[in-house]
Amino acid sequence: MGQYIDVVKPKVAKAAMWSIIISFIVITLIYLESLLKPFFIAFFLWFLIKELKALLRKIKIKGKKLPHYATAILAFTIIILFLAFLFEIISSNIGNIADNMPDYESKFDTFLDQISQSINSPNLMDNLENWIKDMNLASMAGSVANTLSSFIGNSIIVLIYLIFMLLEEYVFEKKVNKLFPVKDEKFDKIKSTLTSVNDSVKKYFISKTIASIILAICCFVILLLFDLDYPALWAFLIFLLNYIPYVGSFFATLFPSLLAMLQFGDATYFLYVFGSIMLVQTIMANVVEPKLMGKSLNLSPLTVLFALAFWGYLWGIIGMILAIPIMGTLAIIFAKFPESRYLAIALSENGEIE
Repeated sequence: MGQYIDVVKPKVAKAAMWSIIISFIVITLIYLESLLKPFFIAFFLWFLIKELKALLRKIKIKGKKLPHYATAILAFTIIILFLAFLFEIISSNIGNIADNMPDYESKFDTFLDQISQSINSPNLMDNLENWIKDMNLASMAGSVANTLSSFIGNSIIVLIYLIFMLLEEYVFEKKVNKLFPVKDEKFDKIKSTLTSVNDSVKKYFISKTIASIILAICCFVILLLFDLDYPALWAFLIFLLNYIPYVGSFFATLFPSLLAMLQFGDATYFLYVFGSIMLVQTIMANVVEPKLMGKSLNLSPLTVLFALAFWGYLWGIIGMILAIPIMGTLAIIFAKFPESRYLAIALSENGEIE
């Protein structure tokens, strides 16, 4: 009995310790959301600039590559101008949607009247009208605009983080070498882990970005053919939400489809737009993306769903976009150490890890 207690006690203590650590991390993520979210967004932009710099380094002028400082400045400028362009499109379009919402609601009321004439069920129509009124679409549009304004306001903090990350990039490797003056097995393991994380996350983001751009362009053309209002806004939304597996593509398709019904006052337009975009989404998700991405992060569908639910609960849409790279990074780190290797196997798609 004493031997059994001696074996169990360390395991209970270890489980209690990990429970405390995990609880502390979750509480920190919740209460420091306003501080950490801009940091992660800045890190994502830093990663894009880093890859863009590597691409620009391949350009040669008179047989010479561009200097490092020139590629850094050029990549930073391209990303900032692109973001400014997107902010302009989003803010102007959301403002127009809020202004035109009364007209959309009027058309939708006409549409409901047409349905009520064809369906002999007054109770059903009354309940439907009350439900739509409770939704208060104009208020929802205003709420989205306020959320965007808040996000734009945080962009100053993101920019500050980004600048310091770019400055820190040039001394990071020197600091790592100072931490490990003797290049032993521990140094090799840390370097291997950082390389694996960088390669996997880079492959995921590059592949996902290429797929999202192709998808957004295709959907933009479809929305133009349907003469839908604000096609650029919906194309950007489709591009952004495509980073969220499973649920992102559905909601990215739902929003422009609902607007089509409001704009034309006809439910068939909802079906046309929804069906067309979903067809393109399906082809991209099942044919194009697997060929581009392969198994870059090796996560099971259950792990992906859990990550989306957890990070979405903590940080909303930003959390859902970052969920997969964060879980993929954790899986790679877990796989590098014998004590946590079982966690990497549990998170993986088929139990096979490097």
